[in-house]
Amino acid sequence: MIAINPTIAYNILTQGAGTMTQNPQEKIYWHGAFYVVAEAELIDYKDDILIENEHHLSKEALKIDVLVIKKNENVQIKKNIGRIFKGHNILEYKSPADSLTISDYHKINGYAYLYSAFNHVEINDITLTFVVSTLSPKLREYLVNARGFTLTEEEQGILYLEGDTFAVQIIEQQHLNSQNNVFLRNLQKDVEATELLKVIAAFDRQGKLDYKNRYLQAMVNINPKEFEEAIKMVADRQEVNDVLIRMMHEHGIAQKWATDMAIEIAKKMLRIGEPLEKISLITDLDIKTIETLQL
Repeated sequence: MIAINPTIAYNILTQGAGTMTQNPQEKIYWHGAFYVVAEAELIDYKDDILIENEHHLSKEALKIDVLVIKKNENVQIKKNIGRIFKGHNILEYKSPADSLTISDYHKINGYAYLYSAFNHVEINDITLTFVVSTLSPKLREYLVNARGFTLTEEEQGILYLEGDTFAVQIIEQQHLNSQNNVFLRNLQKDVEATELLKVIAAFDRQGKLDYKNRYLQAMVNINPKEFEEAIKMVADRQEVNDVLIRMMHEHGIAQKWATDMAIEIAKKMLRIGEPLEKISLITDLDIKTIETLQL
C-alpha cells in the first residue's frame, strides 16, 4: 500500500522555504546534535534533571558543552552513561573530526573549578564526562603512566578514571553497544541506513521526531544517501516521511530525491500490476515516463 506522494509532499514543503544551504558539508552542527543525543539518552530522568546546552561559565568565551544538574539530589541515574553522576555533571563532546587532547583534558578540569567557584558548588559534587569517538593512545598513556591514574572499563565503551580531583568517565562512542546507547553510538560519520532508522524510530517513540532535531540535521548533512535509504525503509509511515522529507528539502537535496523516490515507488507498483493511470496519480509522474520504466 502506497502511503505518500513524495513529489506532492516536496511541492508542499517547498512553498515559502528559505534560502538553501550552498554546501551542507560546511555546517555540521555536531555539538547541537550532541545536546539532543544527551537529552535522548537520559529521557527516563527528564523530570529529575535539568540539561543545559552550552552553559556559559562567564561573560567571556568559556562555555560547557552540556551541563546536567540533578533537580532531586536523591535520584539515582541507572542509565549507563549517568551512573557516575552527582549533583552537577559537566559533559565535553569531541566530534568525529576532532580528538581529546591532553590540553583539552586540563581545560575541562579548569572549567569544573570555575563552575565550582562561580556557582558555589562543592568539588566533590561535580563529575566530568568526556565523549569521544575513541580515546587516543597518547592521552591514555598520559593519564595512566604520567599521572598514575587508574582507568577501568565499567562496561563496553565506558571508562572510569580514578585518582584525579573530579570523578571522571570517558565514553568511547565507537565501542558503545547500539542497543544500550542507540543515540550516542550513532552520532558518527559512518552511520548506515539501518542504524539511522533505529535512531529515527527511537526519536519517534520519544515524540522528538521533528525537522528541527539537530541530530537529524547533522545526519542529513553528513550522509544524505543513507538518510534517503532510511526514508525509503519507512515509506508506509506518512507522518515520519513528512518530517524527514522536509529536512531533506531544507538542506537543498530533496528535489532530486523526491523524483528518484517517485520512480522507485512507480517501479514497485508496476511489479504488482497497478494500472498506469493510478501510478501516475500517486507518483505525479507522467505516463510516458512510467512506460519507460517497464522496459
